Amino acid sequence: MGMKGAIKADHIAKSRYEIIFAGTVPFHPTKVSGFDDETDSVELPDQTRASGGGSKPFDMTISIPAHHTVEIAALELWLRQGRGQVSSAYKKQGTLIMKSISGGNFRSYTLNGCWVMKRTTPDLEMSNDGDLVEIEYVISVDESLPI
Repeated sequence: MGMKGAIKADHIAKSRYEIIFAGTVPFHPTKVSGFDDETDSVELPDQTRASGGGSKPFDMTISIPAHHTVEIAALELWLRQGRGQVSSAYKKQGTLIMKSISGGNFRSYTLNGCWVMKRTTPDLEMSNDGDLVEIEYVISVDESLPI
């Protein structure tokens, strides 16, 4: 059975998104990982589960082209704010906006308690002929709330 007519016009596209964090420069990641918004649970004596009432923190990964020097510098500063003498400003609020083809429809999430916890650089090799180098940053998020 086909999908024709099942998807409404002007759908939200995977390639149309924006991610913003308060107190930083605008980022233009080539990739943003998905995330799971999961409710805490407790195991009861009868081996069943019940809601723990809160949400679990989660991680999301963003990939930034290595030649975006201002964005990389901002992410490096943010990473350092959570180390050593931890800055009181290391946790930031963010917004993820997913847009439709026309920009008329969107789905947005507020991301609370965000901080950069990890940077990963790619493997490099001389035989590669010009692929884009991207730096990945793992951002810990305390909770997400649909807007």
